[in-house]
Amino acid sequence: FGSSELNELFDIAQVKPHIYQASLRQVVLDTDLNDVLKREGVHVQVYNAVQSILDNVNKSPRAFKALERIGASYHQSIDAPGVSKNNFSAIHVVLAWLVQRGFGIVPGSTNFDHITENSPEA
Repeated sequence: FGSSELNELFDIAQVKPHIYQASLRQVVLDTDLNDVLKREGVHVQVYNAVQSILDNVNKSPRAFKALERIGASYHQSIDAPGVSKNNFSAIHVVLAWLVQRGFGIVPGSTNFDHITENSPEA
């Protein structure tokens, strides 16, 4: 559903949706959709976030490198107990950006090393 379809749904629904699952691309590019969901108090869960980034490394190498630079700069400013000062990857930057904005993240990895790497406990 896009923002116009959701507006129609909210106008007629007696029971409104509470969760909306979206791809990373939808969350980043469709600001109208985000505005509608926020206005209606719908929680957004993002799926396929990591794979979306990895799939687009070759399509958008400058954007990916910019994310890598942001991640590298974050390690300098970390001052929290239990948080590693290792460099953060582009994936870490995007996941943190999503969490800071209140989006839920639906993990899709079956690789234990990747799950551990992206866990806040890692």
